[in-house]
Amino acid sequence: MRTRFRPQITALITVAGVDGGGLAREEVDGGIRLSVIMLLPDYQKRGIGSALVRGLMVEAAGRRMAVRLSVLRPNPARQLYERLGFITTAQDAIRHEMRWNP
Repeated sequence: MRTRFRPQITALITVAGVDGGGLAREEVDGGIRLSVIMLLPDYQKRGIGSALVRGLMVEAAGRRMAVRLSVLRPNPARQLYERLGFITTAQDAIRHEMRWNP
């Protein structure tokens, strides 16, 4: 994690003034890449992750950009991304590459 952490693209997620996780996103290949979204267990399943991803989608739509992400195969967040309209564009034994187009 230390070698891959890039503070210039990472934002702290605060919930009611308390640190609840982190989000890393960057512009790559004419789109927005959601590299990491992490919420501490106390902040999961409360709609926070959905709201953050929707915010990226609104930004991307306004700029006519796609949103891309990678999610591990067993990660239940994949269902969230599918509900939000992301489609799998590639997959392997470990992960799904997903994309949302405005």
